[in-house]
Amino acid sequence: MIGFNHIGTIGRFGNQMFQYAALKGIAANCGLDYTIPPKNSQIQIDNYGLLDAFELSGNKNIGWIESENPIQEKHFHFDENLFNNCPDNVSLYGFFQSEKYFKHIEDDIHKDFTFKSNWLDPCKEFREQMGDEVIFLHVRRGDPGLLIREVSSGHM
Repeated sequence: MIGFNHIGTIGRFGNQMFQYAALKGIAANCGLDYTIPPKNSQIQIDNYGLLDAFELSGNKNIGWIESENPIQEKHFHFDENLFNNCPDNVSLYGFFQSEKYFKHIEDDIHKDFTFKSNWLDPCKEFREQMGDEVIFLHVRRGDPGLLIREVSSGHM
């Protein structure tokens, strides 16, 4: 079994989604079970929301991995060696922001990231009130370095 003890301690909600998806994808690729941590306000940032927001239909394992040395991603792009050779009984650490970690289980990830009705229903109601011609815009203000990287690389 592999885990990700640090979900909720590094990165905000979008990062947590990548971390969960990568964990599940690496586990599936290596034939391992996986687990994610329970909520623990003593160590996690204030928005560890995976368990609150999503159904996570495929995850029945909520717990910690007893591992003293987490396996850290080597760089900020796909680590093929880790993907193919992740050892058993370790906790991952990093951001894992590549769909290559979970592309092979894309349908499972879509199912897991189904919002619970207490999150989804108010959004649907709001959307229905807006009519047909609506555009939503999200402005990220918390990470100026990210904005600079996105603009310089042509992504926005």
